[in-house]
Amino acid sequence: MIESILREIKRETEVSEDVIMHIFERALEEAVCSAFNVKDCYIDFERKKIIPVIDPYCIHKWMWSEENKILELSFSQLNRGTILRCVRNFKRFMSLTKGDELAKKWRAKVHCPVIGQIRYAYGDEISVELGNNIDGTMRKPEWVPGEIPYYREGRCLWFYVLRIIEENSKIKVYLSRGSKNFPVALLKTRFPWVRFKALKRIRGKVSWIEASEKISKEILSEVSKELMGESLRLIIKR
Repeated sequence: MIESILREIKRETEVSEDVIMHIFERALEEAVCSAFNVKDCYIDFERKKIIPVIDPYCIHKWMWSEENKILELSFSQLNRGTILRCVRNFKRFMSLTKGDELAKKWRAKVHCPVIGQIRYAYGDEISVELGNNIDGTMRKPEWVPGEIPYYREGRCLWFYVLRIIEENSKIKVYLSRGSKNFPVALLKTRFPWVRFKALKRIRGKVSWIEASEKISKEILSEVSKELMGESLRLIIKR
């Protein structure tokens, strides 16, 4: 039963196998220690054995084998209650780990462009679906005035990740289309080796950008379209 649970988890999660096994070991240890009322136990995954570490002054006769050794249990000997406790522990630890992994992933996206689909606009905020059950928020100060008619439900656009906030294992992603650095971020996705610096931006009209190399008109036109026609003026500084 334990092996089938692990196989199912590996299929359904993006967390690495090593992390899954570490979490599972913690969950199983806690469940076994609770079942046997001991402080620690040893899990041997190769032999699929569990050895409770028992205080020698508090040993019950049934815990000893005929060879006068502490009883070893195989995974298959675990009762249903212990397995269910292990599963509950695992889900709890996994939820915390996924939150950490997700936060790490989104911390790396700060000041980078991401694509998202507008879910709805309400008052001075726009909710954006970013995938994997993550929603972003773009507040009115981060809007581009000329683009507002395009901020409709279902519309897919590029957004600039301003910052993320972690609260109670949840991630809040704050987005912008009005940031001075947004056009530069879009260019960097195409030319990561080129040095860019945002100089000035009039939202929706024109951006002045310093670059270490010339960029083709075709690429500038592509980025301009993603900015709803905003003009990009490059100043080459090698």
